Order: sequence, then structure tokens, then C-alpha cells
Amino acid sequence: MPERHHYVPRLLLNGFSHQEKIWLYDKQARSKAFRTNTINAFVEGDFNTVSGEDFKIEGEELFGRIETAVAPIIYAIRKRNDLCQLSDDEKLAIAQFAALQHLRSKQSRRFFSVFREEMQRRFPDIPQSKFDLPGLSQFEADKFTSLDLVAKLWVN
Repeated sequence: MPERHHYVPRLLLNGFSHQEKIWLYDKQARSKAFRTNTINAFVEGDFNTVSGEDFKIEGEELFGRIETAVAPIIYAIRKRNDLCQLSDDEKLAIAQFAALQHLRSKQSRRFFSVFREEMQRRFPDIPQSKFDLPGLSQFEADKFTSLDLVAKLWVN
């Protein structure tokens, strides 16, 4: 059974919630708004897990560490309703977290696939991924490329 991974963390969702409930708008249905809890919003099974024939790589723990580090800053911003009191280190942490949120999005993940496909179309004789692991589907290779970039940028 797939693990549920948020691509928008609950840390952010809770800032828009009332008693952990939020309103969402279904862009596909174009008129369907619905209320749900933050546990079920912006979540996908194994979004940060890469699976091959005989291996599994988890990226969720990295996101959890980053969220834990920035959570006190975000809570302080909400409590004070003010950004002016942030230290330079806190501003840097928020900027890095914002960049991470962009890289962690479904749109950013799709970009890796579209980019690889276009490179493959234009340069068919050049391997398009350094992650040529046995049993790894192209979808999983693209996911791994995305998670690898995040890990290289944020692991100290």
C-alpha cells in the first residue's frame, strides 16, 4: 500500500485552515468546491518514493527535516503577523523553504519529464538520465532526478 506524501506540507496548509479543515477548488471540474481536512489535501501515494525492481528510495524524511527546521519561523510569523522582525538567517531559511516548495510541486516534477522527453526527441543518441537503474521506469527515473536535485541542494 502506498505511503501518503503531501506535496504541499500540512505546515503550510494549517495556516489556511480552521480546525484543520480547508476549502479546495477542483480546477478540473471548474465549479466544484469542497471542504476537506489538511490530512487529505495535496497528498499523493508515494509521491516522494522511488521504486525499482528490487529497491526503494524514500525522500519523505528529507522533507520532514526541512519542515521541522522552518516550522518555528513560520509559526512565529503567523503569531506576530509580521515579517519585519525576522533575522537574516530566518529570512534565508524562509527563502530556501519557498524554493523547496517550488521544486517539490507536481508542476516541477512534470517539468523533469517534459525536459527529458524533449531532449530525447532532439538528441536520441545521448542518454537522457544518469539514473539508469535496472527496473526503473522512466516515470520513476524522472521522480528520482527531481528528488536527487532537492537532496543535493538541501543536505548539509
